Amino acid sequence: MKRLLLPILLFSTLCLSCARQEYDISEGVNKEVTLFENEISAPLGSLSPITIGSTLSGLSKVGGLGGMVADYIKVAEDGSLILEDENDLFRINVYELEKSMADASTPETWSAGYQSAFMGGMAPLLGLLGIETTNQKIVISVSNPLSVNVPARCDASVKVMGDTTYSAPVAELNALSLNRRSTVEVATVTVPNDIKEPVTFSSFSDIQFDLPANPTSKISDDTGNLFFAFTYHYSCGATIGPDFDMPLVDLSTGALNLNIGKYKVKKCVLHAEIENSIPIAVTER
Repeated sequence: MKRLLLPILLFSTLCLSCARQEYDISEGVNKEVTLFENEISAPLGSLSPITIGSTLSGLSKVGGLGGMVADYIKVAEDGSLILEDENDLFRINVYELEKSMADASTPETWSAGYQSAFMGGMAPLLGLLGIETTNQKIVISVSNPLSVNVPARCDASVKVMGDTTYSAPVAELNALSLNRRSTVEVATVTVPNDIKEPVTFSSFSDIQFDLPANPTSKISDDTGNLFFAFTYHYSCGATIGPDFDMPLVDLSTGALNLNIGKYKVKKCVLHAEIENSIPIAVTER
């Protein structure tokens, strides 16, 4: 009988401990804790991955320049950074154009002469922050507000104006027919990835339109588009260059409510581990 007493007491004690809430360790406690040692450990949580995109707000600390660029950089679904910009390369109102014709009552080939424009928006500022461009693409569209097709032509190119010299002709603009009442994409320029500086400039030599007589009478919609226009949409990826330097945003795990009093410990030390998966060096200042 005495031999069975000790096992019964141990079994009863285990049953009671499982029934009492203060001994419940099913939640909030690391189940791999080793008891009767000098310390215990319990997981507190983790931060979401730190990416270049999640630190974009740190650019605002780089004077006024960084804040402006951060507003234009977007994070794609795959986590890459992209920058986009669109604007006019050339634009003229039909009424203004008709006034400049030698004789509006007869068809005429009208010339705008040489035109140039800057492009890329905030992209040229990336280099000042140590960010390089990749996958640069320029899509050029042309609009025709008339109800008739208008033949047009020009000698166009897009250029990099910086430490790198690069120029790409836009052959599609050498000869084209502008469809009536429409805005259409007429050319796409893809810049080689070994060009790290952004495309910033476009030039148009001798833009010409073969206009009908009295072009204002051919306007498709008096309340709609009244312009012949060349427009561009620029997009590029952003990669980290060797001179990139950006302060990280402050990181926090949020408020921690550690209920450690029940462990009757004399001292509590918190340890944090940070894993850097970004392929750049991170330094503490």
